[in-house]
Amino acid sequence: MDINGLKNLIAGFSTPSGFPSHINAEVPGSIHEGGELGYALAVAFGAVMDKPDLIVLVVVGDGECETGPTAAYVRFCTFMQVPS
Repeated sequence: MDINGLKNLIAGFSTPSGFPSHINAEVPGSIHEGGELGYALAVAFGAVMDKPDLIVLVVVGDGECETGPTAAYVRFCTFMQVPS
């Protein structure tokens, strides 16, 4: 959870020996497996609602920014009073 960890994630993202491009059982600490577009935010919100002290990181590609999930994200942040 520092700059070196972020560099490691970016360098190894979607490479044969690195992190897969979709969350799956091989990703350490993952709680969701699947490749459906747009569900990452919903899964992250569910994790935070279950454990409010949990730090959650969501990586969303441009192909996953669908209207419904993104609108739900905005409304959830408003509901939870998340600072922008």
